[in-house]
Amino acid sequence: MKSPVSGVSFFDGRVFSTWTVLLIRIQNTNLKNQQNSNFIQSLLLITATGFSFTGCTTNTIDDVVMPVEETANLVTYQDVQFIFENTCTRCHANPPQNGAPMSLVNFAEARDAIRNRGLLDRVSREEGASGLMPLGGPRMPQATIDLLFEWNEDGLLEN
Repeated sequence: MKSPVSGVSFFDGRVFSTWTVLLIRIQNTNLKNQQNSNFIQSLLLITATGFSFTGCTTNTIDDVVMPVEETANLVTYQDVQFIFENTCTRCHANPPQNGAPMSLVNFAEARDAIRNRGLLDRVSREEGASGLMPLGGPRMPQATIDLLFEWNEDGLLEN
């Protein structure tokens, strides 16, 4: 929109377009008293000029754009695979050994054991509790158990 007042630039289109519309309406309105019109135009021009000086800022694009947060490192099967290989596959091999009911040698089997077979409950039981895995103990270190829980909380991702 062209400014009705020459030499006046409008820095913020949203704020100053309103003032511009008001100035045009005042100019185009057939007022009985031209002095009132001139007074109102002058008042609006002074106000708009004041806004133009206070509207200037030293902000940069870095101040305006939200910084992108680093994505959290999600735990994937690649991060927990060693647990299954070093702890579980003595019995949960393919084929299962020592009476184990299923194999835990790949991603799909490990994910299924957590989702449907209570694996997290079994590895979380106290030392000596019935059903503790690995069978016969010792209980896995808490950090290892926590890693399995994190994998579950992160969605049981493969990669």
